[in-house]
Amino acid sequence: MLRTLLFSSLAILLLAGQAAAQQSPPGETAIAAAPVSLPWTEFKQLYAVRLQQEWEAKNAARQDALYSIDNAAYQLHLSADGARGRLRLSGQLLRGEPQPLRLFALDLTITQVNASENGYLLSDAQGYRLYLSKPGTFALDCEIMLPLREDRRSPFVAFTIPAAVRNSLRLEADSGLRILETPGQALDRGVIYFAPQQALTVRYAPTDSALEQAPRVDSFSRWELLDEPYRVNLYLAPRRELNQPVRIRMSSV
Repeated sequence: MLRTLLFSSLAILLLAGQAAAQQSPPGETAIAAAPVSLPWTEFKQLYAVRLQQEWEAKNAARQDALYSIDNAAYQLHLSADGARGRLRLSGQLLRGEPQPLRLFALDLTITQVNASENGYLLSDAQGYRLYLSKPGTFALDCEIMLPLREDRRSPFVAFTIPAAVRNSLRLEADSGLRILETPGQALDRGVIYFAPQQALTVRYAPTDSALEQAPRVDSFSRWELLDEPYRVNLYLAPRRELNQPVRIRMSSV
């Protein structure tokens, strides 16, 4: 091995000397470098140092990927079994090399990918990720399905969503269903706009159900300190008109 290395080094030096001689100005003589013997262990150490320096320089120039989802538009049609709908996302990679972008968990099912621009949608045990093929803008258009869930308040559908600058939701429901609670506020043509949040939740119930939206009230309290006991007066003021009596249950301490 040492002989091979020495032979290779000598060949490189001879070629370098010939090249220098050819490039020397007339009347000048090029001096070739003298052959240097280098043990194999030292050569490996120098080569490892060189590789480490190149790796550090490459990673110092690399920037962490920074994404921006500029627009997230959701459409849902509610039914007695859950919801079906559509989602459309668009954004861009602002800096860095493309990295997998986590979008959704496994609380929704993607039934069809209508379009995917500059990326590929893949799934694993954690959910759905978008793999960009190159830097720049990206877009995703999918059909989705959500199962019906229920808690002590009402039936609902919900799924985790990625943070986006602009979030909107269009809702439709089968006849015989009424919507109890939605995120954000409806502005134009029934489109609901809402702030970035971890999950999108819509509560609804059959029209003949006794379920209603939870009342929103402002509370005012007055404390009166006596010698030993104390007395508290609590006042509740509804923030919106109520269409049925409100029952308040309080436990004494």
